[in-house]
Amino acid sequence: MVFVLKWVIFLALGVLVGVSFLPVEATQPTPFADPSFSRFFAQAGASGQKLLWGGAPLVSLVEPYADAAGSRRLVQYFDRGRMELDAATGTVTQGLLVRELTSGAVQVGDDAFTQRSPANIPIMATSANAGQDAGPTYADFAVAALSRSPNRTVSPDGVLDDWLLPGGKVLTGPVPVVAIAAVYIDVTGHNVPDVFAAWFATEPFGTLSWQQALGYPVSEAYWVQADGADHLVQLFERRVVVYTPRAASSEQFAVTNVGRHYYRWRYGDEPGEEQRRLVAEPAADVSADLVAPLGYSASVVLTNVTDITDLAIGPDSRVLIAHASGTISALAPGAGAEVPLVSGLQNPVAVASVGSTIYVVDSAGLHRFEDLDADGIIDVSHPPIALPFDPATVIAAPGPNECLYIGGVEATHARSGFATVMRWDAVTEQLDLVPVTFSANAAFVLDVSGSIWAADADGELVRFTLNELTRGVLSLQGIAAPTPTADAARGATLVRAIRDLLLYRPDGTIGDPLRDMLALVSDADGGRLVRLQPAAADASAAATPASDLAGSIVDFVTGFRDPVAVVAGLDGSLYVADDGRAVLYRITPQ
Repeated sequence: MVFVLKWVIFLALGVLVGVSFLPVEATQPTPFADPSFSRFFAQAGASGQKLLWGGAPLVSLVEPYADAAGSRRLVQYFDRGRMELDAATGTVTQGLLVRELTSGAVQVGDDAFTQRSPANIPIMATSANAGQDAGPTYADFAVAALSRSPNRTVSPDGVLDDWLLPGGKVLTGPVPVVAIAAVYIDVTGHNVPDVFAAWFATEPFGTLSWQQALGYPVSEAYWVQADGADHLVQLFERRVVVYTPRAASSEQFAVTNVGRHYYRWRYGDEPGEEQRRLVAEPAADVSADLVAPLGYSASVVLTNVTDITDLAIGPDSRVLIAHASGTISALAPGAGAEVPLVSGLQNPVAVASVGSTIYVVDSAGLHRFEDLDADGIIDVSHPPIALPFDPATVIAAPGPNECLYIGGVEATHARSGFATVMRWDAVTEQLDLVPVTFSANAAFVLDVSGSIWAADADGELVRFTLNELTRGVLSLQGIAAPTPTADAARGATLVRAIRDLLLYRPDGTIGDPLRDMLALVSDADGGRLVRLQPAAADASAAATPASDLAGSIVDFVTGFRDPVAVVAGLDGSLYVADDGRAVLYRITPQ
């Protein structure tokens, strides 16, 4: 049995005047970017918090992640680690920062990575300008971290007497104290010394086990010299553990500042308290054309830009711009200009980015361009994959699990007036039909659960929810529309004029469809960004009178002439391409 639940949007006159779209302020200030982070922090206990995290959070930001909704997720950095939030489940994970620092493989999805050189940062560095006595670097450990070792717990050579020197050379020599291999971790192929195993048995990480706190070992334990002392050091997936036998008993075991090291390696600067890393953009001209709500500013970042068909955020966090003339370019930080990325396309109509892949749909089909090291340069191009759609009707949207969703009207049914959806799975490299049908040219967006929200030609906002009993099959949920009133009719007309949908929060994360949905509208008034507020409804709403489920529409930014595309940056800035004025606007939360 198929249940149909539709949210009908109408313009509620009189109550919308003066309503602004503002960030929600916490009633109690907190250094944590999300309550889930605070709860996870508490699991380590009072002593474990300092040991594991080094203190209060340093910085929170939104990072690209292919398997998250909208290909982005909220993270928070600490001196000694990083917390990551799965918005769909509320689950907090810890970054495998040491694995990335030693391998150079930055994880941007469950199975997606961008490659750079291992970090040339001393593992025991305590400041940005660590001296020569700071010991080996993560790069020095790279070979050891990538190689499995034999089980030494059952052999006579279990004594750990290897020294790792700056440069990565390993020598055998006398050691300050005897340490032997006590536990062998077959998952990664490394031995844990007895001194660490005994320390782990004291439960130093609160309610977290040592595997939860540190991850598995990714290197053997080596003796190193740093800061004028001898240390036994072992790299684990999440953190680095140090044993200094000559130190006071309360200071013999320590965890290094891997969170700060990683941030410096990935972003090239130091995190600071209450600091947010913003992607550098051109100095912008303040725009007098637009009216933005209190707490936002509107500016022009590009002028004389024509034939824009779509916008996206690329693997390197820059704005991607698709031009009907056949090019894909990127907004150049600090230059107020476009940097060409791809040329020779046949009327590109859609661009999207998932993980390290930039997807473009043009008359030839679906193109894939790989930016493997997220440096803004295309490393690999794949032949186009044929699509059954009329290119003029195509809309593309990133979804969870490294998937791209493509909607359009099949060329063989061009007069049907209905669009179908296909899903490209980057892991399996398969293109499958998703059993969803809505009006042709309807804008759509995916939420954190994978549900599809579409604004169709009936003037209704429709949600297609995932049927958890059958993987990949979607069911349509909605209710009959109420008898049209004057306001409802106006709202329906506006919904039919929607060019683009997005789930937007000022912090750059993916929002809740019932609270954070923005729509780009181009109609007789010129164009505007509006906030759609569907009525909150669940499966029980089938018994609720339809008129009680009406939503509302609130103006957000007005004054566009002919807006054609919108995208949200990882820093919370909104970019809108206005074909009527041939400019690219940026709306920035203050």
